[in-house]
Amino acid sequence: MFASKSFTFASVLISLGALACRTDIGFLDDGSPAGGNSGGFNPSGGFGPSGGFGPSGGFDPSGGAGPGPGGFDPSGGAGPGPGGFDPSGGFSPVGGGGGGPMPFCGNGILEPGEDCDGASLGGLTCQDFGFQSPGGLSCTGFCNLDPSGCQAICGNGLPEPGEQCDDGNLTNGDGCSAMCADEQDPCDAAIAVTLSTMGAGQVFTGSTVGGAGQYTATCGNATGPEAVYAITTVQDGFVTAWLDGNGTAFDTVLYARTTCTALGSNLGCHDNDAGVGAGEVVSNWVTAGSTLFIIVDGANGASGSYELHLDLSRGGGCPDPAPITVQGTAPIVLSGSTATLTTDSQAFGCSGAGAGNDSVYEVTFEEAGNYTFDIQSSVFNTIAHARTSCSQVSSEVDCDNPPGNNSQLNFNVNAGDTRFVWVDANSGPTGAYTVTITH
Repeated sequence: MFASKSFTFASVLISLGALACRTDIGFLDDGSPAGGNSGGFNPSGGFGPSGGFGPSGGFDPSGGAGPGPGGFDPSGGAGPGPGGFDPSGGFSPVGGGGGGPMPFCGNGILEPGEDCDGASLGGLTCQDFGFQSPGGLSCTGFCNLDPSGCQAICGNGLPEPGEQCDDGNLTNGDGCSAMCADEQDPCDAAIAVTLSTMGAGQVFTGSTVGGAGQYTATCGNATGPEAVYAITTVQDGFVTAWLDGNGTAFDTVLYARTTCTALGSNLGCHDNDAGVGAGEVVSNWVTAGSTLFIIVDGANGASGSYELHLDLSRGGGCPDPAPITVQGTAPIVLSGSTATLTTDSQAFGCSGAGAGNDSVYEVTFEEAGNYTFDIQSSVFNTIAHARTSCSQVSSEVDCDNPPGNNSQLNFNVNAGDTRFVWVDANSGPTGAYTVTITH
């Protein structure tokens, strides 16, 4: 009994399935006597006029829907009707629901909305990005220009992207490095020194190798890198700077300024023109609280290690003379002033002349020979005298009391000798003067 009922229920299901199949077929078949011809969509967007499959009972031999517009194109893309898919793989020029054409990045064709496409760069080069060389511009996979391959040419004198400077050469130590990077200004890196104790000099060692060369001097061809010392004094006196040739390993130029960066503020300059170990010296009168810049430079671009001696002396008498060491043969020019000094000594010869304010230098000679001292002033009549012993007037070796403002001393020395040279005057005006030493 149960088996009979089960069989009946199964039969009902089978009948319903068959009916569904027939209903499906009926849905495909619109009742035309032929049972359908091509089975394609009709122009109205529905199914083809026959409503069924082709005569063969399957799809039409042409491989797709019937001939009406809007059917599936046998070529594999959309049909010619609006909105079809282009067989090339992109949207058809007439497709896309009525919108405009869309760019296709990567087809090598520069289209609206793209900066570039493949090798199509829109006629642009690296020069449009500020570089001098045109090559190196490329296009990314997103059709954007990429200038990362553009290269600056360091040393051509034309600053380009990525360069901090370009001075037209590939030389380090001139303010712009061989990699076209800024080098620190020597004046910005000046070594601060305070000279406060009279007669107690200080010695500094250093090197200019790899430094920047920003400045020139009023003597010599000072084109090397520089080392700068900013000297501040606590009282009036003579600031003397001496590069010891025995501790200096390159051809140097030494000069002093009141403004580090200004050539016009130069107070003294010395270049022995004798190569390595010649030794340069400058000496200048300064007032308390002022700053004097002493600059160690290299002749003809030279650089190296050096030994610099700095001294502050009152220079008004034997207890604290201004020390000068003479090396080499180039003239040395010293500048000074008697304006704030006193009368400390007079000449032994020259009828005892020299009752005015005076200053004294302790001069050491490293080479034997004949030396001349020319003392000049535009404000007072100079009197000059020299001794082997500072305090012994009778040790005088020469004196000069001319009628004008210029006096001169001349004497012979042995290597290592010391002479005390006085710049003196009769009662009356005081002020600035220069001493030129020649050998």
